[in-house]
Amino acid sequence: MRQRRAAERGHLAARASSPQGTSRSETERSQRRLLVIAASVIGLFVVGLLTLGWYTSSYQPPRRVVAEIDGEPVRLRDVVPYAKLVRLTTGQLAPTTARNVYARDRVLRLLAGELGVSVTPAEVEETLARRFEPPAPPDVEPSVVLTEAGLGFLQEFLDAVDITGDDYRAWTEGQLLTEAYAQHFSDAQPETIEQVFVHWIVAANSVDAQTALERIASGDDFAAVATDLSVDTVIADEAGEVGWVPRGAFPEFDPWLYDPELEVGEPIGPLVTTIGSVVLLVSDGPSEQPLDQEMRDLLGQTAFQEWLNEQTLELVTLLELDFDDAQWVVDQLVAG
Repeated sequence: MRQRRAAERGHLAARASSPQGTSRSETERSQRRLLVIAASVIGLFVVGLLTLGWYTSSYQPPRRVVAEIDGEPVRLRDVVPYAKLVRLTTGQLAPTTARNVYARDRVLRLLAGELGVSVTPAEVEETLARRFEPPAPPDVEPSVVLTEAGLGFLQEFLDAVDITGDDYRAWTEGQLLTEAYAQHFSDAQPETIEQVFVHWIVAANSVDAQTALERIASGDDFAAVATDLSVDTVIADEAGEVGWVPRGAFPEFDPWLYDPELEVGEPIGPLVTTIGSVVLLVSDGPSEQPLDQEMRDLLGQTAFQEWLNEQTLELVTLLELDFDDAQWVVDQLVAG
């Protein structure tokens, strides 16, 4: 028995030391190494995917450059406070609009000195005081700075919108600068200028506009038709009288109001315009007339916008704001 066991052990040892036994052992070790390597590779791949997901969803978006202003970058995170305020004032989730307004304000700050336009920190604080100070008693002058009570109301507002005081002051400064620039261009308009005397009917729809034109053609008085059908109560009076209008006050209408072949007293339209379906009538002019304040302001606004467009083309590069960028901004608004 003892001899047989010894023989078996010798036989097993011989098998283990044989080429066949060695090959099998090496194969098993190789397979184990491959499994370990494969597991490591898969682990690294998963970690890489997670890292890439974090990078593309959290790290990269706020740092993405979405515009350049005079060579300085505007990053997506800069746009978020403006997007929150645009949402508050318009009710819309509009990342592109927020980016453009932010860029506009940066341009206005950059060029203010060249035109002598300025907004001081004291003016910004006075505006905030008007917005957030509690009403003063009748015999007390309203505060031009934020008191403790006003600061409290301001902080409640900032917390509700989820922005900082610096963000809101920058937004307010941009609003004041826009008004100051518009006033600058308004003041630069001449005292007298060539104008035509305009009447119009802004109808609720194209059917009403056509009805207005047919009634005038059949002999109805323009003012009476305007009283019945015009929905404009901002620029024209109840009878549709706009008054003396210079070229550029309503650029959209200039091709008709200043057409060399214009027939005074003949209705024009209906015209499909940005303010609705319109029937125009020029009753006098063109002639040199004093420029009233309303038309001065409209001309100033047009001149300001044309100037701003030129400066923006020169100073601003608006980069693509793709779907992922816009979605990231929207996510910040929803989360806030």
